[in-house]
Amino acid sequence: MADNHKLDDLANRVHLSKRSFNRYFKTATQMTLSQWLTAKRLAKVQDYLESTDLPIEIIADKTGFGTASNL
Repeated sequence: MADNHKLDDLANRVHLSKRSFNRYFKTATQMTLSQWLTAKRLAKVQDYLESTDLPIEIIADKTGFGTASNL
């Protein structure tokens, strides 16, 4: 989750154009890639908050938000 997922890279991995990747992804998930990543990252934040004593800054970094102010 902490990795910076770029549309270009993901589309290239599955041998699609960015436009086609976006279209297929949105059809499959009902979300854009950005919306999906944010939802998954927030779910992971919630999991960390409920199951660990990690500081919010560490959780933000581990989940790809960078800093707590980005949450």
